[in-house]
Order: sequence, then C-alpha cells, then structure tokens
Amino acid sequence: MNSSSNDPDNKSGLAEFQKQQFAFTATIRDPERFQTPEGIEERRMAVYRELVYNNVEDLLANFFPVLKKITPEARWHEMVRDFVANHKSKTPIFMKLAEEFVGFLQSEYQPKPDDPVFLVELAHYEWVEIALDVANEEPEWDRINRKGNLITEAPCLSPLIWSLNYQYPVHRIDPDNIPTEPQTTYLLVYRDNTDEVQFMEINPVASRLLNVLKINEQSETKRTGMQLLQQIADEMQHPNPDVVISGGIHIMQEWTKRDILLGTYK
Repeated sequence: MNSSSNDPDNKSGLAEFQKQQFAFTATIRDPERFQTPEGIEERRMAVYRELVYNNVEDLLANFFPVLKKITPEARWHEMVRDFVANHKSKTPIFMKLAEEFVGFLQSEYQPKPDDPVFLVELAHYEWVEIALDVANEEPEWDRINRKGNLITEAPCLSPLIWSLNYQYPVHRIDPDNIPTEPQTTYLLVYRDNTDEVQFMEINPVASRLLNVLKINEQSETKRTGMQLLQQIADEMQHPNPDVVISGGIHIMQEWTKRDILLGTYK
C-alpha cells in the first residue's frame, strides 16, 4: 500500500472539516510523520494515540500469541506500529483485524534481516483458527445421508475444514522450538460438532485425498470413495494399490468420527 493514502496533504478537493479529520487520524496512526493539527492540545492528542495503538496491539497480541512470544518486544511493537501507520484496512470489524494483519505481512511488510523465515506462515496459521471459529457455513443436511457408505457412494465433506500446506512446522513453533530448516508440513483444520476448532497433521496421501474430495464436491457427477482412492493409487503408481486403498478407507473412517466427513451425498 502507498502510505501517501493516509497523508492529509494529498486530500485536495475535500471540505475543510474532512481535511481536519484526515489530519487528526494521520497523527494518530503515524505521529512520527504527522504533527498534531492546530487547535488540538498535544496532551489530549497523546491520549488518543495511546488508546488507538494499545487497543490494536492488544487485539493482535491475543490473535497471534505465538508470534508475539517468539518476537523480541521492541521488534513486535515496531511491526505493529508499521501496520497501524501504513495499512489501509478494508473493514472496521475487530475480528477481521487478524486477517488484515496477515494480508499486511504478506504483501506490504518489508521483512528485516533478523525476522524468522516462517513469520508469514506462522501468522497465517494462527489466523486460521480465528477465521474457522467465526465461519458461518452450514452443511446442506437435506442432501446428506449420515449413514451412507463412503466406499460405494460419494463422500460429503464438512464445509468447515481447511487443508493447509506450509514449508515449516508452524504448529510446533514456540520460544523453545524454533525451526531452522524447512520441513514440508500438511495440516487439516476443522470445526467439530461442538464448534471447537481442531488441528491435525496429515501425510501427503491424506492431503491428496482431501484435495480430490474437495474437487469431487464441486463436480456435478460425483464419484464414489472407491473411485477417488483408485485415482490416488494410480497417481502414486504404487506397486500394491490395495495398500493405498485400504489406508484411504481407514482415513475416511477416522475423518467421519471427527466430523470432517459428514456422510455421503443422497
């Protein structure tokens, strides 16, 4: 984002009171660049600045607890102040602030030499739990047979699942466990029938199964669980396809117990 979008001097054509509003918010967001507008007491302006920054920082600290723990305090505040000063949020909803921060790290933030290489991945991982917790998708229960046969019929996935692929094991990161080498990591995140968000690490075969199940969901002519497993066995060119298929059946049975698979399509 071009930080000039927050510059009150670039607001030609606005009414005087609007220019004052932009000047007021500019000095709240970035007091190092923009001075307190004339007619406003500096002491009161400082109170506004502190309130806004502390509220944003407190929210981000709660949304990204691991990221904050592994980041030196001064560096953390530098990052948050950069976000407050330069990011132009697209929503006023507090729960969306985490998504805005991830977007900022992905496309606007200029990494420092001592930043961890997994910074963006860790932030994204922590945001996922928030996003899935407030997601409002509902299964189309009238199209689902809860007791259907996953092998001979088309399996139905819960809409409240995310398949994630990271270069680092972000789910294990903490101050005592900082990865130094890449390690491809596949995660399945889902919300169960008690509305709890759950994370599980999966292997590449399970990740591929999840992807073909999602593709099958979008198809008008849905294939059976057995057909999908046979496709994966063919892709792998496994010398013993039955091993892949039996493993896939076991995975689907486990996913049914965890509310990842809801049954089959009627």
